[in-house]
Formats: sequence, structure tokens, C-alpha cells
Amino acid sequence: MFSYVTLVILADSIDEDAKKALKRYRYRKNFWLTLHGWMEYRIAAMDASSMTFLSNPAGREVRKNLEQNFQTKAK
Repeated sequence: MFSYVTLVILADSIDEDAKKALKRYRYRKNFWLTLHGWMEYRIAAMDASSMTFLSNPAGREVRKNLEQNFQTKAK
């Protein structure tokens, strides 16, 4: 069994240092040598000022979902 802890950040602007830290952040915890499962921490963020989306490696799927939800349709 596994669990995902997911944090979604919607911000007006994101500092460059925060972007760098977010992209590199990884946290995974094994429970009883993974026999009882594991937990992974996922982060995805949207910078509203530039409409950019970013995530840590585990949050790639969440980032893609955010991109689809906030996608502007060209007419």
C-alpha cells in the first residue's frame, strides 16, 4: 500500500530560489522495509503572473493535471 501527500500551490508570483528548491525537493518514507507500504510527497505549483507550472519529480502527474485545468483555449 502507498500514500501520496500532495501540496498544490497557487501563487501570484514565485521567487526564483523557491522555484529551484521546489523542483529539487524529494521526500519518500518507507514503512517497515516497504512491506507495510511507503509514502511520497508531491508538490505542484502555478505562478499566476507568468502562467507557468512547476513541480518536484514526484509531482509531475499533478503538474500535468494543473496545466490541463488552467489551459486557455485559443479561439
